[in-house]
Amino acid sequence: QPPPTPPGGSAVTGATATPDFDRLLERVHGNLYQIVGEEASRVFHLERAWSKTELVKRVVRYIYNAAKSQELIMLPWEEATAKLVEHAMQGYCGACSDRHWFFELDLTQALCSA
Repeated sequence: QPPPTPPGGSAVTGATATPDFDRLLERVHGNLYQIVGEEASRVFHLERAWSKTELVKRVVRYIYNAAKSQELIMLPWEEATAKLVEHAMQGYCGACSDRHWFFELDLTQALCSA
């Protein structure tokens, strides 16, 4: 199934989004849905409350929200990467640390894709 459209009309809130940046974010969003969906299939048997769709949607949202900051494209790649991972993991840890699959879900490919 195709990934849902990225949330919110424009991909970037509070900034002037460019068509190229919007296209980039659409690609990131689609990649995240594919990668996280595959990884969620591996650990979904550990989830007790959420559907697989809900699990994927939530994890993608934490990473996508970190990736959509236009400030990242102006930083050196090392700094941009560190900020993206830090922001994504704050959301993920805050919302999912009590889940049985928390330490089993490998987000390496998803974070690299973002």
